Amino acid sequence: MITGSPLPTRHPPTSTYRLQLHAGFDLRTARDLVPYLDTLGISHLYLSPILKARAGSLHGYDVVDPLVLNPELGTEDDLRALAEELAQRNMGIVLDIVPNHMAIGAENPYWEDVLRHGPASQYASWFDIDWGPSGRRLFLPVLGTRLGEAIEMAALKLVYRYDEFRIVYHDHSFPVDPATIPLIVDLATEARPELVSNDLIATIRPALNRLRRLPPRTHAGQTGTRQSEAAREGGNVTELLQRTGPNNPLLTAISFAFDCGSGGGPRIRRVLAAQAYRLAYWRRAAREINYRRFFTISHLVALRQEDPSVFAATHARIREWIDNGVVSGLRVDHVDGLLDPRGYLSELRRAAGDIPIYVEKILAHDERLPQAWPVSGTTGYEFLNMVEDVLVDWEGFRRIQARYRKLTGRATPFERIMQDAKRKILQGHLAADAARLTRQLLAVPYVSSRRATRKAITSALVETIVCMRVYRTYPDPYTGALGPAERESLANALEDARQRVSEEALELLTELLLPTHGSAIEQDPNRIAFVQRFQQLAVPVAAKGVEDTAFYVEVPLASRNEVGGEPDRTLQDAPEEFHRFNHTRQASWPASLSCTSTHDTKRSGDTRARIDVLSEIPHDWIRTVRRWRRMNRSHATRVGGRFVPDANTEYLLYQTLVGIWTAGRQGDAEASLQRRMRDYMIKAVREAKQHTSWVDPNTAYETAIERFIERLFSEVGSPFLAELRTLAHRITPAGMWNALTRTVVHLTAPGVPDIYRGDELWEFALVDPDNRRPVDYAARQGLLDGLPATPASLMSSPEDGRLKLHVTHQLLSCRRRNPSLFLSGRYQPLKVSGALAMHVIAFARVHESTVAVVVAPRLSVSLCEPYGANAPTGARTWRDTVIALPNELRRASWTNVLTGNELRPDHLTVSVATLLEELPVCTILSD
Repeated sequence: MITGSPLPTRHPPTSTYRLQLHAGFDLRTARDLVPYLDTLGISHLYLSPILKARAGSLHGYDVVDPLVLNPELGTEDDLRALAEELAQRNMGIVLDIVPNHMAIGAENPYWEDVLRHGPASQYASWFDIDWGPSGRRLFLPVLGTRLGEAIEMAALKLVYRYDEFRIVYHDHSFPVDPATIPLIVDLATEARPELVSNDLIATIRPALNRLRRLPPRTHAGQTGTRQSEAAREGGNVTELLQRTGPNNPLLTAISFAFDCGSGGGPRIRRVLAAQAYRLAYWRRAAREINYRRFFTISHLVALRQEDPSVFAATHARIREWIDNGVVSGLRVDHVDGLLDPRGYLSELRRAAGDIPIYVEKILAHDERLPQAWPVSGTTGYEFLNMVEDVLVDWEGFRRIQARYRKLTGRATPFERIMQDAKRKILQGHLAADAARLTRQLLAVPYVSSRRATRKAITSALVETIVCMRVYRTYPDPYTGALGPAERESLANALEDARQRVSEEALELLTELLLPTHGSAIEQDPNRIAFVQRFQQLAVPVAAKGVEDTAFYVEVPLASRNEVGGEPDRTLQDAPEEFHRFNHTRQASWPASLSCTSTHDTKRSGDTRARIDVLSEIPHDWIRTVRRWRRMNRSHATRVGGRFVPDANTEYLLYQTLVGIWTAGRQGDAEASLQRRMRDYMIKAVREAKQHTSWVDPNTAYETAIERFIERLFSEVGSPFLAELRTLAHRITPAGMWNALTRTVVHLTAPGVPDIYRGDELWEFALVDPDNRRPVDYAARQGLLDGLPATPASLMSSPEDGRLKLHVTHQLLSCRRRNPSLFLSGRYQPLKVSGALAMHVIAFARVHESTVAVVVAPRLSVSLCEPYGANAPTGARTWRDTVIALPNELRRASWTNVLTGNELRPDHLTVSVATLLEELPVCTILSD
């Protein structure tokens, strides 16, 4: 527990910096970085979850105890010391919390109690378990084979460990119901009577008899009695066993009796059958699991935060940190996974006071965050994708898409791919959840009078979820009411599903999801409960079907396939949409986070910026891919009658290599790149689920992929590698100008910029675990300390990252000096005219008398031939391009934040050549 007086209240964040904590990068390490991050201009550290997680966790999202600080990260004193170090610099902590789920296993004492006592456990209400009819047990899909085979192979053992009996299966360990200890003793004494003296049995018999009389597990109201009696009598048995020393004859008899290799299989079966859980083959999870998981991960069990007692218990330590001033902001992981997000956030707001709360929420392009949510905003994926759209050449993308489909033989529209993937997830990985939802629908009394078969109802549920274009909607938990936009979204999904399901089932589903206002069914609690579950199930379907499947299937320009992205959306008016988005954001959610890379993104911002360049050279790119395919044909392997990799996989591989290649890397660096590409491509093809998958890995196919990559890198004098280096070298400058544009917009547009660990330098990373590689902070500190006084000199070697570091440092510092301007200042697009107007993004931020004007280039390949190699600066590039400054924005003098130069425009327009004379981006601030 943290001691000491509460830390002083700090200002709201002007920026955040994500740190990924684990045993090798703990709270003390984070504290050591505070001076550097302060100098960089960061106001708040954004920490990954710090509650106790599974041993060795590298991310912290697998929490096993929400009441304890993760000991692998340090002590409460370490956390306090970090908070105090930050407070001295007027900085703070935004903490990532995980309310949706916990990790199961022996490290989780609350889950262990449920395994011992079933529904009678005092923690049974914590977890989203469908106990079903009386006597149903918890389904645990942990076995690598069927139960009978596991017993035959002697993989299951009954052991006495840590003063209790446990079932052990390899690295897994499970407690036994104390009421079954007498059964264990009975079976052992029957099997090996010669090993157990009557005196010993007589000694422990009274305690065993009392254990036999424990209340049944099905009596949830008996939690206190059952657990206290079980603890007492189980302790008595343990004490008696310990009293006889390590060579206890009863324990010896039990060891012999339950040795599966010596005929103990039937006895261990009987003990297993008496437990509150069923150990089962992991492949049965999809159709039989009876607890809700995080997506499809069986070792992450969902929590029931809609229960006030669960909320209070799981947030007690977080609330303590807030009350003590240690934590000054929260980021809520996966808020859509909760049954009632609005209700949860209302409780969290009451518990957290007025500190900022950010929610991880994926918004569709035309979707808005519910205004009623008491939060500061989202974590910013909608911002990320809006910026990315501006950097893509729409006509070039269309040409790439057309040639990509011809090259790969794929003509299926992305929407169809997305729907097929979602359907596959629902009918496969989440089949048990769909069946549970069907049962819940059939439990609505109104349904019994309708003519619709169970099969037809399930089909209607599946197809409606498949056709949803948003993650979910948010029915009122008391009335089931939806807002107009949500009703329209759901009505569209129902209409789209109509052609694939029976009319009777769809009409029934429509009446339940969108009842007529004032109808008898509208406020039926059973209907409302069903609707909440329906929306809750739609979320993992979207995440797994779209982001983790479709985004790996259709990849004409992979930079568009980002979390929250819609790669099939048209972009011809992307700059105008960007301005409209920012105007709305400033009006509605000015304190929302803005991200460009996160721990969940498919690619880092700089990797996407490089890939975006391909949209400006569509003919060259497709021609190059065709040539590379011919060049590397001999490296392919025939598997099942077809060459591997297929055209689509090979295309993604080349695109990814171009995205992360750094010109000049050879030797050891190329070997590292080869390993990264191998790991990424195996993950990519498994996610795509076309030829292999996580559930059913195709070893031959994956080996062929690995062999292909190895041959690409090992061929002596490879013409492919030579061409790859050349292409990467040619498009790298344009990629850097893209990335600088993204950086300056990120740090000046409405919202609070969130910087992912290490992203202040060029960072060419892929999806996790690639984006979790160590960050060299010593090198960054040295570069920051050595930035030149004349930043124009940085243009001589922009590839070393100092230019990006300089822009980041100067704009973050400017934000800290002018918080009101960037947090509250209005957003105003600026009119650009001239032959190159389409190549400029320009806007102003205005607060009272202070004005900042931001100017940055887009689509720079055609600006600076060849391939944007020359920087988009000066009169030679921009010629007659000018920006209009409305009269109300006119000021006598300005200072360029990035160069320190003063500017005194004589007219209501300012030349882009003047603004971008030295650097390819600028922010000028009124004096």
